[in-house]
Amino acid sequence: MGEMWEVVAAQGSHNDDADRAMHWGIFDGANTAALNIGESTAPGVDHFLQSCGPFPGHFILTNTIYIRLMAYGLGGAKVITLIALVYKLRGLPVEE
Repeated sequence: MGEMWEVVAAQGSHNDDADRAMHWGIFDGANTAALNIGESTAPGVDHFLQSCGPFPGHFILTNTIYIRLMAYGLGGAKVITLIALVYKLRGLPVEE
């Protein structure tokens, strides 16, 4: 499994000129599992990972599992901004 990280909080927004559907997902390198359905989000409004479903506690990620924030239909030169508080976990070695 290798290194592990704890995602304490994450939020994202976009700067497009109109509302866009945004959603969070977990990606394993080949497949994405959606954590919520696409929610219409206005420009500059934060979309919080912890508010997208009944997920108690924090997310624990490995070097092969990623969190994705996706937005659909963004115009040219428009971006998604993602901010997260993440801690690298330490402790006993994890067997490969």
